[in-house]
Amino acid sequence: MGTPPFIGRPELDHCVGLAREAYPGTGNIRWSEHAVRRQDGAMARLDEPSDGHRRPRPRPPLPERVAEEIQDEEGMTHVELIEALRAVDGLVDVTGGHGARPNFHLRHKPFLHFHTDPNGGGRYADVKLGGPAADFEPIWASTPAEREDLLRRVRRHVRRASRR
Repeated sequence: MGTPPFIGRPELDHCVGLAREAYPGTGNIRWSEHAVRRQDGAMARLDEPSDGHRRPRPRPPLPERVAEEIQDEEGMTHVELIEALRAVDGLVDVTGGHGARPNFHLRHKPFLHFHTDPNGGGRYADVKLGGPAADFEPIWASTPAEREDLLRRVRRHVRRASRR
């Protein structure tokens, strides 16, 4: 395993030791060069000051859109999308159906909510399609095609989540 990198570093005297990284299936363990475990059990990074709070990841950018997609106006409206989402088994509109900004939970955890693009690009949804530990992913919901795609992806995710 080698000598832990915190030995001889006075700024880390308060640390119990560095976190160890395990490699599954190999039995190999090494000292992490970036994180230490403090006496209170919390993890702290060596390369940045820590107040004990996890820093949010940077927000992913909105996906690019083609100009022709924006002009498409026949098909599903935003109101129809909201009604279709309320009909999906497993999704719960925690706003109770009130207001123009519905907020949906899946298994008692935030799953989907809507925003308006501050740059005038239209409406988009923040959705957690990667599982309970995933961050919100922005998905356009301004055109009928985008709304139908969002509904299809949400239904597929909820169906898979209900099998677990």
